[in-house]
Amino acid sequence: MQAASQYIRFSSSDLLNHLPRVLAILERMGFVLEAMSVNRADEDRSKVMLMYKPNGQLSCDTFIARLATLPGIEDLSQGREHGG
Repeated sequence: MQAASQYIRFSSSDLLNHLPRVLAILERMGFVLEAMSVNRADEDRSKVMLMYKPNGQLSCDTFIARLATLPGIEDLSQGREHGG
């Protein structure tokens, strides 16, 4: 059975530093990136949303915990895609 798509949302004070780090963590965990969006929240912060599929070996909670250690990442939330 294939894993359901998951999403994370967060805000970043240093997008050009955080985004490559987040994607590297996603890759090291063996998760598959399905979609990504980035929007400017204000002049100091960007809002990011990633859709991904976990690989079943490591939990989504582990991914979130790893992202939470990055200074400047805030408003971290996660969920499961509904539908499709």
